[in-house]
Amino acid sequence: MEFKIDEAFSSTLQRISSRDLWKDSQSLTLNFSYPLSRRISFEPIFTSRILSDQLAGFNNDIQFYSSSARLNFQPSSNIRISPRVSSKWQTQVGQSDHGFSYGGEASVSDFDLYGYESEISLLGGQDFFPHRRNEDLKLRYKIARKFYESTADTLIIIFDRLRRDTFGAAPIKDSMGVVREDTMKVFVRNLTQSNRGFENRLSYKVGSNTLFFFKNSIFSRTFRVNNLEDETTDLRKDDSGFESENSAKLRIQKSNWFTDVTWNYKFRSREDLRPRDTTPDPFGRHPSVGFDSEDILTGLGLRSGFRVDANDSLGISASVTKFQYTTSDTVTPNDHDQIKWQFTFTHSHQFSEDLRLVWRGSVFLNHFVFISRKFSGGNNWQRFIQLKPEVVYQPSKNLSIRQGFTVRAKYQTFDFDDAETGLRNTVNRQFIIFNKSHFALTSKSSFELGVNLELAEQGRFFINGWRQSLALSWRNQQVNALYKKRIGANFHFSAGLNFFRQVRWNHKVDQEGKLKKSVRSKHTNFGPVWAVTFRPSSSLELLFFGNIDVVHSSGRSTKQINNFNLDLKWFL
Repeated sequence: MEFKIDEAFSSTLQRISSRDLWKDSQSLTLNFSYPLSRRISFEPIFTSRILSDQLAGFNNDIQFYSSSARLNFQPSSNIRISPRVSSKWQTQVGQSDHGFSYGGEASVSDFDLYGYESEISLLGGQDFFPHRRNEDLKLRYKIARKFYESTADTLIIIFDRLRRDTFGAAPIKDSMGVVREDTMKVFVRNLTQSNRGFENRLSYKVGSNTLFFFKNSIFSRTFRVNNLEDETTDLRKDDSGFESENSAKLRIQKSNWFTDVTWNYKFRSREDLRPRDTTPDPFGRHPSVGFDSEDILTGLGLRSGFRVDANDSLGISASVTKFQYTTSDTVTPNDHDQIKWQFTFTHSHQFSEDLRLVWRGSVFLNHFVFISRKFSGGNNWQRFIQLKPEVVYQPSKNLSIRQGFTVRAKYQTFDFDDAETGLRNTVNRQFIIFNKSHFALTSKSSFELGVNLELAEQGRFFINGWRQSLALSWRNQQVNALYKKRIGANFHFSAGLNFFRQVRWNHKVDQEGKLKKSVRSKHTNFGPVWAVTFRPSSSLELLFFGNIDVVHSSGRSTKQINNFNLDLKWFL
C-alpha cells in the first residue's frame, strides 16, 4: 500500500486604518493506493480546496471537496486504463451544491503501426450538478518515424474540449434602474472552449555537418462565455480563432564554428461571432464588440559562433521581424505594422585559468507605424544601444568575483513631431556598475556580496543635432550581503542585510537660461533578511523566510514592512 499527502496553506494580512483584511488559501490531497493484483490497483482520493478572500472587495470565497475512487489497470507495459467516479461538493457566492462525476484516462504508447512508432492518449470526464455541468475531453495522437541518422518525422494530432459552469453574482437594479448593492442576483456563468489541430516536426540530415529542421502547425479554436440568468442568456464572448505557424532552421556545425539560420511565419485570426452593432458606442466599455482581427508575424534570424583559438571566441546574433495587425473595427481602427532589427556581438577572452573577460555590444531598432491616418501621430522609432563588459575572476573554488558595467541608451522619436520643438521625443541613458562576489569561508559557511550603482538621466531629444534637454536624473545604490551556514546535515541558516537608496533630481532652465538641478525625492529602504531550512527526518522539512524593510521616503512618515513565510512539508 502507498499513501501520499499534499498539503499547502498560505495566509496574507493587509492592515488598513479601519480593520485587518485576510486572504487564506488551503489545499489538501490525500491519495491511497491498494494493489489488488500485479496489474490492477485501487486508489481512493480525497481533495479539499478552500479560499477565504477579504482582499478581493467582493465575494470570492470558494469551498470545494471531492471524494474519488480510481481503478488503475495496466495489462502491459505500454497500455494503461484508469476509470474513476467521484462525489463533489462546492460552495461559491453563497450557493452550495453536490454533484456526481465520472471520467478516466487511457493511453497506449510505443506501439508499431506500419513501421511508425505511435502513441495515443485520451482523458475525459463530466461533472453533474443540479444547475451546472463541467466537461473535459483531451485526445492526443502521435506518430513518428526515424528514417536514418538525424532524419526523422513526427506528427501530433490534438483535440481538446472544455466546459466550466460556475456561479456568479451581480447587483440587482430596481424599477428606476438604480443599482441595489445590498441585493445580489446569482446566475450561472457558462464557459466552453475547444482546440483542435496538428503539429508536424521534420529533421533532415543534408550533409555530414548540416542539419535542416522544419516545424509547422495548424490549430482552430473556439471560446464562448454565457451568463445564464433565469430563462435568458447573456452572450458575453463568442470567438472563433485560427492559427498557423511555420518555422525552419538550417544548422551548420564544424569543429570550431557553427551557424544557425532561421525563418518563421505565424498567422493568427480571431472572429467575433457576437451580433454586430452598426452604431457602436465609442465611449462604451466594449466599443469593438462584433469586430474581427488578424495578425501576421514574419522573421529571419542568424546566430553564429566561432572559436578563434584556445583563448578567444566570437559570437553574433541578428534578426529582423515584421508584425502586421489588421482589424475590421471602424471606431478604433488601430491597424499597424511593426518592424524590429536586432544585432548583438559577443567576444570572450580567457587571460588565464582564473581570469576571463566577456563583453557584448547590442543594437536594437524598432519602427511602429499606424496604417490609419487617425492614429498616425503615434508613429515612432525606438533606437537602443548597449555595451556590457564583464570580468570573471575565480582563482579557486572558494572565491568567485564578477565585476562589470553596462552603458545603455534609448532614443524614441515620433515621425510627425517637429525635430526642434517636438515634446514627445525622449532620450534615456543609464550607466550601471555591478559586483557579485562569493566567498567560501569554511566547508560549511560562505558569504555573498552584491553591489550595484546606477546613474541615469532622462530628457527631451532633438534628433537633428543629436542633442538633449535634461529633465530628470537619478542615482540608485544597492547592497545585498548574505551569510550562509550549514550546521550538521539537516540544518541550514542564512542571515544578511539589504540596502537600497534612490535620489531623484529635477533639471529646469531658469530665467537666465541656466540649467538648475534640484532634489525631487529621496527614498531609502534597508533591513535584515534571514532564512532557515530544517529537515529532522526524511519525511519532514521546515522552511522559514523573513525580512524586515524600514522605508524612508520624502514627504512620508517612516514605515516598517514585515514579511514572514513558514512552510511545512511532509513526505510520505
